[in-house]
Amino acid sequence: RTLRAESDVAGAFLDAAATFRATRLIIGRDVPTTALGRLRARLTASVETRILDRAQAYEVTVIGAAPVQGDSAAAAPRLPRHRSGRAWGRLLLESGLAAAVGTAVAWPFWYALPVASLAAIYLVGVLVVGMRLGTIGAMMASFASFLAYNFFFTAPYYSFQVAAWESLAALVVFVISALFVGSLAGRLKRQVEFMRATQARTETLYDFARKIAWATRTDDVLWAAVAHIARVADCDSLILMPGEDGVLEQAQGFPAIVEDLDDTSFAAARWAFEKATPAGSGTDTLPLAHWLFLPLATQGAPMGVIGVSFTDPARRLDPDTRRLLVAVEDQVSVAVERLRVEGDLERARLTSETEKLRAALLNSVSHDLRTPLVTVVGALSAVVDGGLSATQDRALVTEALDEARRLDRFVGNLLAMTQLGHGALVVRRQGVDLRDVVGSARTALARPLAPFTITVEIAKDCPLVLVDPVLIGQALGNLLENASKYAPHGTTIRIAAAPAGNSVALSVEDKGPGIAPPERERVFDLFHRVVQGDGQPAGTGLGLAIVRGMVEANGGSVSVMDPPQGQGTAIRMLLPTVAAPVAGARDG
Repeated sequence: RTLRAESDVAGAFLDAAATFRATRLIIGRDVPTTALGRLRARLTASVETRILDRAQAYEVTVIGAAPVQGDSAAAAPRLPRHRSGRAWGRLLLESGLAAAVGTAVAWPFWYALPVASLAAIYLVGVLVVGMRLGTIGAMMASFASFLAYNFFFTAPYYSFQVAAWESLAALVVFVISALFVGSLAGRLKRQVEFMRATQARTETLYDFARKIAWATRTDDVLWAAVAHIARVADCDSLILMPGEDGVLEQAQGFPAIVEDLDDTSFAAARWAFEKATPAGSGTDTLPLAHWLFLPLATQGAPMGVIGVSFTDPARRLDPDTRRLLVAVEDQVSVAVERLRVEGDLERARLTSETEKLRAALLNSVSHDLRTPLVTVVGALSAVVDGGLSATQDRALVTEALDEARRLDRFVGNLLAMTQLGHGALVVRRQGVDLRDVVGSARTALARPLAPFTITVEIAKDCPLVLVDPVLIGQALGNLLENASKYAPHGTTIRIAAAPAGNSVALSVEDKGPGIAPPERERVFDLFHRVVQGDGQPAGTGLGLAIVRGMVEANGGSVSVMDPPQGQGTAIRMLLPTVAAPVAGARDG
């Protein structure tokens, strides 16, 4: 964690230690390297001393600064600790300019206002410089303003001498006020700069998180990561992941994948991957490498490494840069792991659906295919063997023909299911009279519907529907066959058709056990069957799923309705009329 404190650094450090329930504190001894730093250390207690005085409940270890000599000192990158000559020149220029402007503004009011009031004009200039250049600028501006105020507005005039104690007191108050205002302005400037940096960092991280959240491929996540790191940290970046043989390979790079990664850098990448610890430039492991590598790891084994090569070597020691890399590393790891889990779940789902389809097809072969075949073979064998009357032969042939037609319907359902699943169903719409569709369906299912009373109620003003007559006839046939399976023999099956807005409502009603409201939508799912006990008719759960697919392919819809008389099942198909626009239908 990086803690930020305006004044009480020791207090912020100890508060964080209490929050984290720490028991041991390790602090570094700050050795002043400048004369001003040594003077400040003599006048005030150091952070180290304040922590030692207040950390009575902790074990404290103080680490001294080890001297660095020889080539190592020259090779060790350091962040700049001193201002450049240009920066000092700007400080002197703006400080003198603030004093000059303050003098020019105060001069006309010399005879109208008390001399002590003129100090407020100079304080405004100190405040402006402090907001622009920070605390050091404010201190220099206050010193320049003090000299100008003393030279021009305190007796003796045009001299730096002070003749009266009142003037000396005013000058002291002015200096204290200027230093206080300048310090506040500098602190406010630092806070504003920190807030701007934090806002920029937050916006970039949000943009990166949004990109990887929408990514659907691992390559997209990796590309977003290397591009984000390179843009924000001003560096070259790449990601290495193990190939099929387990050897690290470059998966993505920005601005481009490195052609030849030197041996030292590749060894650092392999170390970071195998040990799940940073390695390379700026670390204790292979520090002479040109690249810095961070492991990409979640709760499982590492999945790769992130490599960065900074244009400015000092950036690798920047705490903000390190935090950025760690944040990106965590987000990339989570995103890649998420995509892997989604892939595993999708494969598991496909495997489950495949097994479900296989079991359903085996059940179909064992019952819905085998039963009609046994009947056909038995009837035709009896006819071939002879010895039966003409009436008996005709009955057996009729039975074999009915079972063959039933087998043909079932095979047609299987083919339709395959075409719907692969989007290969061809729809040829035309204006169709529903009386023809109902008549064809009744004829094809004459034997299964024989034990029932069939009533057909088609409104006289029922318009033509714009559908494929073969597909809608097969859908109606599936509804009638379902009704014949579940309704008791001797009951009535009602077929009704009537206009419903821009559509025609074609419904099939029976006196069977009905479908509970929670099951009315699920019955149209593939392989779903309503559980009704041991006497439930055999089937595969394909019929209603195929009905929905065929009706929707013709621009209609299908649903389970409340039965008019409170008992049984009512399924309604809404079919588009010839004059109505067809939404979502597919032409062949």
